[in-house]
Amino acid sequence: MIAETAPSTVVSDLSHVVLRVAESARSVARTRRVLLSVEVESGALLVPGIERVVEDAVLDVVGQAVSTCDAGALVVLDLHRTDGGVALDVVDTGNGVPCGRFDSPTARAVVEAEGGHVGHSSVEGVGTSVRLWWPLAAAGAASSGPHLAAV
Repeated sequence: MIAETAPSTVVSDLSHVVLRVAESARSVARTRRVLLSVEVESGALLVPGIERVVEDAVLDVVGQAVSTCDAGALVVLDLHRTDGGVALDVVDTGNGVPCGRFDSPTARAVVEAEGGHVGHSSVEGVGTSVRLWWPLAAAGAASSGPHLAAV
């Protein structure tokens, strides 16, 4: 059980996080012959949360997408501002996930602890789409930077 907490007073630049995760996922994608496309809106996309923890959540979802797709599939990471926050859409053209079978407790816990939400849709044989949405970080919050680790 995860206790509800107030959003962090530290922030992470989600654009840096997504680019690092994409770089680490490229070798697995290449080995599996999965195409990986990354689209990141320009500028800092600051969200609440410790950067290492936010990165773990993103890596969980991206890793699932890349590792479950067959050769020739496409995985797209699309990071952009929307609805007063920042969204990362992870969309793949894999086999899809049977209804009710998608699960990413790490991502859900991290995102929801910071006031965000996780949504997904999937069509078997067509693919899966997962959206991680965070509110924009509060002005004046301290950057956690990549050097901090979760405890």
